[in-house]
Parts: sequence; C-alpha cells; structure tokens
Amino acid sequence: MTAFGLVSASAMAADVAAPADTGFKPYVSVFVGASFLNDVNTVSSHSIPYTARFNMGYILGGAAGVKWNDLLRTEIEFSHNSFGAKDYSSNGKAFIGASGPMSATYLLGNVWLDLPTHSQFTPYIGGGVGYGWANADLTFTEPKYGYQNGSGNLVWQLGAGVKFSVRDHLDIDLGYRYKALDNINFSNNTSGYTYTGGNLRSHNIELGLTYNF
Repeated sequence: MTAFGLVSASAMAADVAAPADTGFKPYVSVFVGASFLNDVNTVSSHSIPYTARFNMGYILGGAAGVKWNDLLRTEIEFSHNSFGAKDYSSNGKAFIGASGPMSATYLLGNVWLDLPTHSQFTPYIGGGVGYGWANADLTFTEPKYGYQNGSGNLVWQLGAGVKFSVRDHLDIDLGYRYKALDNINFSNNTSGYTYTGGNLRSHNIELGLTYNF
C-alpha cells in the first residue's frame, strides 16, 4: 500500500471513530448588575401592616448550562442580590427613616430560547424556577423594631436579553430579569414580633460574560 493509501485509510478510520456533532455545547457564565426591589409589605404578629422601601441594590451570580441546539439552552443559576433600606411606614402613617440590609439568594433552573439572527447578536427569552432564601437586618426608627432572620420559599423568574459574540467561545450578555420570592416571613429577636407575607420582587439589569466550551 502506498503512503497516500495509508494516509487515506487512517483519515477514514478517524472519521468513523469520531462522535457525531450533536450540538451539545456546555457553557459557564458570570454576571453583575443593578437591582430594584419593589416595596415589601408585611403584617406583624400584632396585625399591624408594615411597608418597607429600599434603595437601588446589586445582583451578582453565575450559571452553568448546556446549549442543546441553535434554539434551546438549559442551565443552573446561583445568584444573590442585596439592598439598603430607605424608609418604612406602619399602619398607614407617613414614611420615616429605616436602615440596614435586605438580601436574597437564589438557586434556579432556567430554560432559555435563543432567536438566531445569523449575526453576532442573539436575542433570547425564557425563565426559571427554584428556591430562594431571604435575610434582613433592618432597623426601623424605634431600634427594637425591624426585619430580621428571613425565611425561604419557591422562587421564579422571567427574563430576556441579547448575547453578543465578541470572539470564539466568548459572549457578552445584556439582560433583564424579574425575580419573585413570595410569602417570606421575618422575625425580630428584640421585640418578639414576627412579620409575615413579604413578597420580594425585583427588577434586575445584568451584564455578563459567557464562555462556551
């Protein structure tokens, strides 16, 4: 057999042995951004309604996922957002000062639908569900009152955005996420109060980097 024949046979054998391209492409991503929390309304154990308002906060996190084909991606997301208290009101009284942090941590399974444009830009939409934990150390005007020791519950999110391919394997991601962690309870060790029924719903503008393997 000639040298050319040996090379040709080897190439054919390699083609047979190579796995087919299934479109299965793993990726990892990290992101950071601005977070805006809606007013948090609760009812105390003394049946007094409270409303807390917050300044702009931040969100950061990461995800690991799989791009199954040109249209579908699934991933696991771990993220965290945090806010500083602005003020509060109770029993319909005017808002007065409050201080301290409110935060939430999320573990989500997401599904994203990519919309191919055959360009460097890929818009997407989707959402996810999972579990979230809230935590707070808020102090109202009277120091013995405020939110502490938040609980956990199911969480969901909806989102959309656009990916921009900057080089092989690397994308920039600009996106919006609406996160909802509802029916959260808080306690206060000093006053003995509990505050129930708080909904942590936030609007998040995120900028991220994705590495595609």
